[in-house]
Amino acid sequence: MLDDVRCFEDDLGAFDFGGTHTDDEFVAQLAAQADIHKLSLRMTDITDCAMETIASLYRLAYLDVSNNHLTDDGILQLRQLQNLTTLLMDSTDVTDGGLAILESLTRLQRLELDFAPVTDLGMSSVANLPELRRLSLFGTQVTDKCLPNLWQLGQLEQLDLGETDVSDAAIAVLASMPSLRELGLFNTKLTDAGLAMLSRNKQLRLIEVGHSSVTPAGVQEFQAALPSCRIET
Repeated sequence: MLDDVRCFEDDLGAFDFGGTHTDDEFVAQLAAQADIHKLSLRMTDITDCAMETIASLYRLAYLDVSNNHLTDDGILQLRQLQNLTTLLMDSTDVTDGGLAILESLTRLQRLELDFAPVTDLGMSSVANLPELRRLSLFGTQVTDKCLPNLWQLGQLEQLDLGETDVSDAAIAVLASMPSLRELGLFNTKLTDAGLAMLSRNKQLRLIEVGHSSVTPAGVQEFQAALPSCRIET
């Protein structure tokens, strides 16, 4: 059956089961595939029961379990996957408690939690990822209070806070993040005043501000102050 699945770029150690009816029983067969280093199970039929098998794939560097009914109990079984550099858990049921797993996954460079029920409290676990470069919190329950923890991510280059309650109160922190290049603030409480403050971060190259309180005049002022940064409205 494994012969019928899609591989990433003809890489025999990378499997893409995304969008299929892959279930826990099928995933159990992967235990014999010790060389797997990239695995996508996005939008399948897996549950927490599949996590035991996945946890045995020690070489995994990339794992996508988004859009599945996974809870903290399942995700916490993945602590031993210490080679992971990418972990995608969008639209799962993982909460702040499940983010405790991050204390063991210190090599992570990319983490996505879009639409997961995580809050400011869970960001203290995210702050323990020294190599993190890409973080997406779109549609989560974070607020301005999460920013002091995110500020500790000195290597962070891409941050998406779209569809959250982040406001101008968080901008001073965002403006001082030295490695930040791309920032998503779609449908947040950002105003012209906050956008103007962001122009202090000369490393920014892309900002998304659609459906916020930013006006055309505010966009024009920002572009004049930081012409090297593209702004999407």
